[in-house]
Amino acid sequence: MPTFSRRSHFHRQSVRQLLSVFIEIALVEVARVEPPKGESTPWHSIHLKENSMQDTMKINDEVTVGGQPTEDELRRLHEQGYKSVINFRTEGEDDQPLSPDAEGKQVEAQGLDYLHVPVAMGSMENERVDRFRQHYVTLPKPVFAHCKSGKRAGAMVMMHLAAEQGMSGEQTLQQAEQMGFECEQEDLRQFVKNYVDNHSN
Repeated sequence: MPTFSRRSHFHRQSVRQLLSVFIEIALVEVARVEPPKGESTPWHSIHLKENSMQDTMKINDEVTVGGQPTEDELRRLHEQGYKSVINFRTEGEDDQPLSPDAEGKQVEAQGLDYLHVPVAMGSMENERVDRFRQHYVTLPKPVFAHCKSGKRAGAMVMMHLAAEQGMSGEQTLQQAEQMGFECEQEDLRQFVKNYVDNHSN
């Protein structure tokens, strides 16, 4: 049973915003946008990099996803207007500047809420997503959600948005493919499809 530590008001998003999460993160990499101020950057104008606070995607005014921030970047999150941080990395992963617990202490020292949801790409579970969603809606917004590269964070946020939007898993995948994108990670593709099908409102 995963351990969730609590250290969020959802409004519905357009299909285009949902697809931007799925296409740019769950299917490819992490995208580059500005901090959570003003309008979201259109998905088609975003270029992808890894492991920088610049390499993030603002999904909407409530949540931005990205790769692992450095210690200095973590210390600046409150200056960028974030109210909460979600860490999807597991204990002991490579290239972690801080352990999840140490990251939580640093984040909380800034007055931000912190939620640790350990997720391994090869072992996603419905219950884990359900519990994340329950905690997510109670967090102060805006939220910065991250893992190592942003894929896990993007997939988790995308499933929440898809279920709230009332979309089917196949509808989401088909529309993504029609736009010229294919998912090379079949296990992730099937998990996302099945979860959205079974939990969509």
